Amino acid sequence: FGKRVADPQIFGSRDEAHASAAVAIRVGTADPFELCSGALVAPNVVLTARHCVAQTAEGSVDCTTAVVGSTFPTRSFGVTTNPNMFAGGAKYYSVAEVIEPSDSTFCGNDIALLRLTSNVPASEATPAAPVVQHKSFNTSRYDTKVTAIGYGATSAANNGSGTRRIKRAINILCMDGSRTYCSS
Repeated sequence: FGKRVADPQIFGSRDEAHASAAVAIRVGTADPFELCSGALVAPNVVLTARHCVAQTAEGSVDCTTAVVGSTFPTRSFGVTTNPNMFAGGAKYYSVAEVIEPSDSTFCGNDIALLRLTSNVPASEATPAAPVVQHKSFNTSRYDTKVTAIGYGATSAANNGSGTRRIKRAINILCMDGSRTYCSS
């Protein structure tokens, strides 16, 4: 499936068994497969990064030229709410449809929805209810720290991937659209 552009590590995190809206996405049908994280935003809809569901350029991304390639077939994905995606008995949901922006430029369009073939029961996971009321760079309304939850590795050696983890109080150094200069 090609190398992913985003950095999958969640360094300095701790295990998180209770954030049931955070899901693991298996990308590929054979070992080794890729793994991504997503958020259950409705009983049958997962929000994830577009680079998890489609071909992307290897290495660094140049926003002036980078485009997204073809989307992987829906049979390539499996979604689980299990805190450890490798645990015996982890249930996987199939994907019926991948919904992406029509614009094929990579930067500004790294978002996708996965419509599952069946609902995740409320007893298993509670969908996240994101609310956006103000521009994200309006720091008078939002904190300059975020919380990350995902299934990525915990070290540069890719140790620990496949277990849901959380890291709190991550500083936001700069954000596109803000008045703070972003050097990279």
